[in-house]
Amino acid sequence: MFTTGPYNIFDTHANQGVGHANLLQDVAVNVDSFMTDIRQLGKSDNVTLFFYSELGDEPWTMAPAPTTAPAEWLSP
Repeated sequence: MFTTGPYNIFDTHANQGVGHANLLQDVAVNVDSFMTDIRQLGKSDNVTLFFYSELGDEPWTMAPAPTTAPAEWLSP
């Protein structure tokens, strides 16, 4: 599953303490629900969850160079 929304709003620029806490709580509730269903199906050993956020910035809009953050934590 891939989604950009409604969780494409983490780049808030304001009130991040409260805003991010609320967003992450919503994500946590939904992930918990998903994992509960997967456990009931007996498939939890076959599931990998991966979360990644680039804050909605497209590389072509971040002149002069895009962020290297993903490369930094994905590289050996």
